[in-house]
Amino acid sequence: MHFDKELARLTKQSGNLDKVKVQSGDPLVDLYIYHYVHKYGLTPGDEAELRNHARRMADGKLSDRKKQMVMLLHYRISQADAARRLGIERQAVFKALTALPSEFHQLPNLSGFSVYFLTSTENTH
Repeated sequence: MHFDKELARLTKQSGNLDKVKVQSGDPLVDLYIYHYVHKYGLTPGDEAELRNHARRMADGKLSDRKKQMVMLLHYRISQADAARRLGIERQAVFKALTALPSEFHQLPNLSGFSVYFLTSTENTH
């Protein structure tokens, strides 16, 4: 099920690299998928590559909560502030991100998102 959800998200976003397209219901998750698709240059025509990335996300246990954490830290929000915004303990952020494979942390810096990101995620829990 996790694989199917990730495949659908990656496929939808790969069809439009100009704007966030996923609409998962969480702006942090949407931004994560947007950045991830840009990082790897995924295109809707390459179904095998999309499936490969969806499988890696599922196997790497990249939950929506972890995507939220990665995006907050990517935009220089401290672990303590990320935990506060997500309604969890700082150590939960530390442990979750420590266990996450590094390939999921390294996202490109894309222009035009910092202000949107900081104003739209104040209370995501």
